Amino acid sequence: MYNNFAHIRDKQLALRDAENDIGVISIMDLGDVDGIVGDNIHPIEKKEVARRLVLAARGVAYNDATAKYLFPVMDSVILKSDGSVDVVFKDVYGGLEVKEGDTTVTGFKLKVGNNLVDAVATITSTNTVNVKVDGVLAPNAVWYAYTGAPNPELNLFNSEGLSAAPFYAELN
Repeated sequence: MYNNFAHIRDKQLALRDAENDIGVISIMDLGDVDGIVGDNIHPIEKKEVARRLVLAARGVAYNDATAKYLFPVMDSVILKSDGSVDVVFKDVYGGLEVKEGDTTVTGFKLKVGNNLVDAVATITSTNTVNVKVDGVLAPNAVWYAYTGAPNPELNLFNSEGLSAAPFYAELN
């Protein structure tokens, strides 16, 4: 039932990047992940959704340069000689951070052969996360919260409290 969510998100981001007059907000972190009202894609934090929509409207419709409405999006990936992957993000403003109360970045996986393996991810600079799996030297791809589920596990944000977009990137 949920297998198209990841592809829909990809198309929304591609459209945002192709057109100057489209605002897209990320609200995946606001869904009912804990099942309070069931596995519900509709966010229960309506005021936060409204805040993000207002920021996007100010930035896109009113050309307000002070409106920080863009959420972190993967900009590039770099496969390092130790098998780890540096993921560089754009739209981080003051930097990347994890959700309050968390100490590690969750939601990253490396594809090794045909298997997806949970990875250890660490913020290493204002715009970079290093992703690795011990003993893996040649991963095929890196994933972040890229799933068909409506409410993937994610906790990576920019300094404005906007959640990072899920992505899948092949490694060459």
